[in-house]
Amino acid sequence: MTLYHFVGGGMTVHYKDRILQVTAYGTYPIPDPAEDEKTIDARIDRVIVKVAQQAGDRKILALM
Repeated sequence: MTLYHFVGGGMTVHYKDRILQVTAYGTYPIPDPAEDEKTIDARIDRVIVKVAQQAGDRKILALM
């Protein structure tokens, strides 16, 4: 018997070249939603601005 647990949270059980039905006990884990490139860029920009403000670096702030 082999249990395949996929990244998306699904599972399949294989036994003697057959795929068996799977019933979840409780719930399957739900992965965090993926972030797109714009969200990651915005998060990085906020970090850069915060670090520049703390350092008092006006050159970096002028570029943002």
